[in-house]
This record gives sequence, structure tokens and C-alpha cells, in this order.
Amino acid sequence: MFFLINKQFLYLGLKFWANDSDLLAISMAPNMVFMVDNVPELYKEYMVKGRNGWTFLQAIRDSIFFEFHDVLNTNPVPPLDIILCRDTVSFMSAIDQRRILSDFDEKAKNGAALIFGSHEIMNRPNWKAVNADNASVFIKGA
Repeated sequence: MFFLINKQFLYLGLKFWANDSDLLAISMAPNMVFMVDNVPELYKEYMVKGRNGWTFLQAIRDSIFFEFHDVLNTNPVPPLDIILCRDTVSFMSAIDQRRILSDFDEKAKNGAALIFGSHEIMNRPNWKAVNADNASVFIKGA
């Protein structure tokens, strides 16, 4: 998702918050190194060759803030334009789903997009579903 959004706007200073409740995974994410044979063609233009393999351009690494965080606990972030939460909400209890959707309501700007996995739905009055392939997309305040 990052690459599709950032392709035209790589140097405009966009910021992305990436959260994971796996401390080891999120602490290793900024330093990911790939063998070029394992990298999809779509990503190669955003990578440079280093000593141990291929890594993302510094401009991309600088625009992503990796944070150890459990989405069930609120965290302070600035108002958001896009929330990508694929294949997460459907695995939560009904109580946790209500709590996280309420948190999304609070953090999302008017007109923000919320992107879920294709089988996930949201039934909240201030979010409108829009057509999308392979995802469930909602716009706030539409």
C-alpha cells in the first residue's frame, strides 16, 4: 500500500505509522534486507543494493515510523488520512471490534479512508463503503 500511495509523492514528506504487537518483527523492520531474487518487480525501483543485499531507499525508510503497539490499546497519533488494517478486526471479539472502530473514528480525519481485508465489514453511520477490488474500503463522513 505504501508504494502505491507514495510513488507519486515520495519526497513530499508523507509520514506512515507502522504498528505491530510482535516486538522482534517491528524492531527489525527498519533494517530489512532482501535478496533481489525475492523482491517483486514493483518494489525494485524503491531499493538500493547494500553490503548484505537490497534495502529500501533512505527516503522511504525515513518516512515510516515503526512502533511496537497493540492496536487494542490507544496510542497518540496525529489525525490520519488513511488507516490500513487488513485482516485484523475480523479476528477480534465483538467488544474489541467496537473499541478499535471507535478509536479509528476518533483518529481519522473527515474524508479519511479505512482499508480492511476483503471479508471485513464495518457498520458505522459516519463511514460509507466504496467499491474496491480485494479490500473493503470505507470513507469517513461521505
